[in-house]
This record gives sequence, C-alpha cells and structure tokens, in this order.
Amino acid sequence: MSTRSTYQDLAAHFMGAAEPAAPIGAGALPRLPDAAVLVALCGNLPSMSGIWLAQLAERLARTDGPTGLVRFDDQRMRVDLFHAEGRTVAVAEEGLPDACRVVRRWIVSLPDGYAASDCLIPSTELVLLTGCDEAAKAAARVKLQELSSKLEAVPVTGRPVHVVTVAASQEVGAAAAGGLSQWADGQLSTPVRWCGSIERVDRLEGVVTAEIRSRTRADFAEVAVQLCDALCAVASRFDAPAPFQPAVNLPVDPPPPVTPPSKEPVMATAPAYVDPDLAAQRTARADAPRSSLLAWFPEFVGLRIRPANASHVELAIDMHGRLHLLSTDATTRDLRVARSWCTSNWSLLSSAVVDLKDVSVPEMVDHLVLDEARLAVPLHGSGILLHVGVEVAGQRRRIDLNDEQSAGLGG
Repeated sequence: MSTRSTYQDLAAHFMGAAEPAAPIGAGALPRLPDAAVLVALCGNLPSMSGIWLAQLAERLARTDGPTGLVRFDDQRMRVDLFHAEGRTVAVAEEGLPDACRVVRRWIVSLPDGYAASDCLIPSTELVLLTGCDEAAKAAARVKLQELSSKLEAVPVTGRPVHVVTVAASQEVGAAAAGGLSQWADGQLSTPVRWCGSIERVDRLEGVVTAEIRSRTRADFAEVAVQLCDALCAVASRFDAPAPFQPAVNLPVDPPPPVTPPSKEPVMATAPAYVDPDLAAQRTARADAPRSSLLAWFPEFVGLRIRPANASHVELAIDMHGRLHLLSTDATTRDLRVARSWCTSNWSLLSSAVVDLKDVSVPEMVDHLVLDEARLAVPLHGSGILLHVGVEVAGQRRRIDLNDEQSAGLGG
C-alpha cells in the first residue's frame, strides 16, 4: 500500500455503518486441529493439489500467524512461508529449525508411497483435502481405505483423519464429509472428522518461497520429525506454563481464572534450558501476562516488563532481537513516551532479557492497534505499523493497514 489514495480507500472500506457481506479475501476458515505439524493428504481435487494446499496454509496463517507449507517431489523440497512478510526467515535446509522460532504452524504434504510410520509421527495430525463431487468422494474413500490398511499394520487405533472439503459451500462440504464419516464408521477403524470447507481460491500475497534440492520425497519423515522437534523445543522454552514457586509476598490482585489452553501467547522458560549465567535474566520473560494486544501478534514473544511511565504499552521481541512496542493510544503519546523510556533504560532491558543481551544498538518498532481504520489515516507514513483488530465468528483477526516500507521505516 504505497499511496495515500489507496490507503484512504482501505480505511473507507471499514467506515461503513454495516459490515460488508463478504469481506474481500476472507474466505472460509476451517477449524483445524491444534497440532504443530499437519500431515496433508490430497484426494481428487478440482485443480492442482498445490493450489488448495496453499489455500489451506493461507487460512491457517490468518488465525495462527506465520505458517509453513512443505511439499516434495523426486528432485527437491519446496518450502512456502505464509504471512511471514517483513521477517527474514531462514528457509534453507539447515535453517528450518531456526525458522520455527517465527513459523509456529506447518503443513507437510504426504507424498505418494508413504509408509505407516509417516502417519504416526508424534505432534502431528492427519488432514485429507477432497472435492465434493461423486468422483472426489469415491477417491476419498480409496485414500481412507489405503490409509486405514497401513495403520492396521501398527499397534495404534482410533487415530482420526480430519477432512477439509474444497470448492464447495459449507453446506455441501458438510454433507459430503458426513457421508464419508458414516461410511468410515462402518468400514474402517479410522474415524473421520470434518473441519470445514474452503469455498474458493483467494489471492495470496507476501509468500516467501525456497527450493531445497538436497531433500526429496524420500526425506519426508526426517523433515517432519525435524520440524516437530524444533517446534517442541521452542514451545518448551517459550510457551510452557512456568512452574509454581511459592512466594512469601503474594500479589494483592487475585490470580486470573484458569482457562482452557489458548493460542494467545503465554511465555515462560524451561528449566532444562537455563544456563547458570542467564538464570536471572530469564525471569524477565517468564510469566508474560495474557495480553489482549499480544494476542493479535502470535509471531512475537511477549515480555512482562512494561515502561514505567507508559504502562499500557506492551513489549515484545522477534527472532532478530527487535523490540516491538504495542499500543492502542491513537494519539501516539504512549508510544513516544514508551520509546523514550526504552531508549533511556536499554541497559536495564538488555540485562533483563536474554534475547536483547547482544543487541548494542536498540532497534524498536512501533505498532498501533485501532478499533477503526479511519483513525489511521492521519498517521500514514508516520513510522508506525498500523493495524485494526476485529473479531469474526468468535475468531480474532488482525488486519495490517501498512507495512514497513509504506510506514516510512525504510528498507
């Protein structure tokens, strides 16, 4: 978005009294399982399977942040990163584990000729993409029968297959998947669950792609396990609940109520990874609060430190050691005050936060989350990344109104 006219057009789109009936590019959002790595099988699809795999990854990235898609053929492995624009993520073979610090959800396409063990990798779930016409439903039954036969050879039962229908309305998709589920209940030991339908092909933007010729379809299991291990290590470091430590001086405010697991960031450190020299520093990031702002930015790691004179501004870091300041104050006063505080107290921040220890020159990025896009119009080109936070069908969605270039942050 490089012109003010375009920017104002986008703002005007959100200023109407009623919501548009079908937001551009919204599409359907299947309710996919929470596994870090989804192993995708493709049935009979209306067009090339790669198109629908990319649509699945795009929709997952809309709700869960940066998402990776891995596909194989006989000569290479292709890696596509969705919603990772503006972040330099290593996608070379040796860089996949490092990429997992930013890309926390992955879809790996299961190649033909797979083994039963490929379907049983821990921390993965199986997803079948299928069309809804009679030929597609017949092909899906063949795929499910083949998969069930292979799983019968190993000591495991009841592993579900999550079905995503494509090129069909939710009603048509539900009917097709319901028929498959009833058939599977009577014929197979593998249960079938419907996740939703991808009704149309939406435009893809900002996809980062790399081809790795040292990997082929024969390396599927090794790559999937590598991703699972890397994501598990990242989760144990950042997302696991901090162990309870009895304290002498308890806080005055009551603890928040216990809620089911959520995708909202809850940061903690794992004792197994604590270096003796860094033990004191890790406490600055442990127990980062559940934040209504940080929830819009799943790609960041939250800090529990707040600027003393701008306590409503939340702080987070990315994998490159950049400090992100998150605010809802449309006057931008809080951001200016918080930035000044962070600059003046950088030595304190860098000593308290492991990821900032080696950062000598502060690099800070300001974010403003607004309720209405019209409020962002006078801030275009101000050096602030502008966002609108919306909730659609109970799901949080962040709409980015600019990028670093159009914000005036430079290249």
